[in-house]
Amino acid sequence: MSTGEYHFFVILVTGVGGRRSLLTAGSTCSKRARMTALAFDTHKAVTALKQAGFEEGQAEAVVTTVGDALGGNVATKADLTEVRAALEADMAALKADLTADMAALRTDLTADMAALKAGLETDIAVVRTEMAQAFQALYKQLWLMAVGIVGLTVTLVKLIL
Repeated sequence: MSTGEYHFFVILVTGVGGRRSLLTAGSTCSKRARMTALAFDTHKAVTALKQAGFEEGQAEAVVTTVGDALGGNVATKADLTEVRAALEADMAALKADLTADMAALRTDLTADMAALKAGLETDIAVVRTEMAQAFQALYKQLWLMAVGIVGLTVTLVKLIL
């Protein structure tokens, strides 16, 4: 940048085919082109540095260096909007995946619970059958004991009388 030559803004534009060009005051670009650099008032920056004690050459060198550094490393509102849209799309896809996974898990759990319930019902039925059989066997033994006691009682009564 030579003395007295200042650019009020220069914007780097990336076109549809990836071709980059500079857009300056009065220039036009395609609506499909994407702006990726920062508008930078070099005159104002040089003036501020000169007021802070820099010589004009030093101030211009600093402004040029800062402008070059910022040119490719600053996110514009369009960049942030693009990233936000991509993140929202990723989050929507993740939500859809999680919803599908949860539905599949719910189906699996429902089937597992139904199988467990059926198994428990079968086990309970088996235990009830075994308990009924054991009760019948005990009841039979009690009757046999009762008959034996009655028989002994009758025999004792005959012996005593």
